[in-house]
Amino acid sequence: MTTAAEATGAPMDVTIAGKTYRMEPLAGTDWGELDNWIRSWILRANLSVASDLPAHLAQMLIDSATRVAASATMASESGQAVLKTPHGIARLIYQAVKKNHPAVNYQELWDALRDPDNMQAAAIAFQMLNGGGQKKTDAPGETAPSTGDLSIEG
Repeated sequence: MTTAAEATGAPMDVTIAGKTYRMEPLAGTDWGELDNWIRSWILRANLSVASDLPAHLAQMLIDSATRVAASATMASESGQAVLKTPHGIARLIYQAVKKNHPAVNYQELWDALRDPDNMQAAAIAFQMLNGGGQKKTDAPGETAPSTGDLSIEG
């Protein structure tokens, strides 16, 4: 069944840790910003591991991470894997609330979403708003990548 928010693209209020945020459906530049965040996340995660490795292994890891990150998008297997992590879900939620709450920062939301009940409630609201499937972009006839199932992995 299609919700009113899905049908109209209307924003939805969500309460996270006692604070109400107005969440917008993802559209337009959100997709590119999320693709860039995914690429950055892959590189940062691997660089933090590489710092504990011998130089030759660290370089191999960095080279591999760079190749994966270069092709990572919301629609790619690696991008979907990142979005299913707690940080990925938190980033999707941040992306959806920052338009109406420009003063909010990712760390503030992440701190609140570390509580599993808050994460679950916000993820459900995000999926209701975004339909968990293909969404229209600003370009005629184009669709954006699926936000998929936001079940937390990892």
